[in-house]
Amino acid sequence: MRYFIEVNSRSAILTASDAGVRAIVAHELAHVTDYARGKRLHLFGLLRLTNKNFREGFENRADTEAVKRGYATGLKEYRLWLYERVPAKTLAEKRKDYLSPDEIDALARAYDSEPSSARRGLFAPSK
Repeated sequence: MRYFIEVNSRSAILTASDAGVRAIVAHELAHVTDYARGKRLHLFGLLRLTNKNFREGFENRADTEAVKRGYATGLKEYRLWLYERVPAKTLAEKRKDYLSPDEIDALARAYDSEPSSARRGLFAPSK
């Protein structure tokens, strides 16, 4: 099975911080990891993304995985950057579907209190 991540090619993405871009890639890789763990039939479950409640949990899990792997600061930067650039209707959806900057901070504090071995992973940030 092969997976791909589509990248926003609009020039505005170039104004996002490097840490923010790395964090959103980590978020997307968390989705890929989730897909790869399941059977191919599991991928049909993605049709549930049209359900707002399912989508919220799906995106929150990817955010949580990115935070767990050390990308909290970049994810928070990216979220704040994004909030300034999306239309009001989209902003409300983003705020519902993804972790807020405050939630990212709280989750990062929780993971920082764990031993570092609990945070290791395949796409850990470089130090």
